[in-house]
Amino acid sequence: MAVQEYVLEEMTAEELLAEMAREETPDSHRERLRERIVEMHRPLAMEIARRYRYRGEPWRISSRPRMLA
Repeated sequence: MAVQEYVLEEMTAEELLAEMAREETPDSHRERLRERIVEMHRPLAMEIARRYRYRGEPWRISSRPRMLA
């Protein structure tokens, strides 16, 4: 694991968002920050999708928006 990857793994969502908001953060780094935020919240998104799976939309459709973030 690269050093940068390790640092991202240790940061909170608030810290990641603050880093993304900085104007001097390069776009390539913003993309990795966004990916890490999505990874962090994937279990929550899956749980919410499962909770609503029998409410009229197939589970795959209800879980798709979480993957677009």
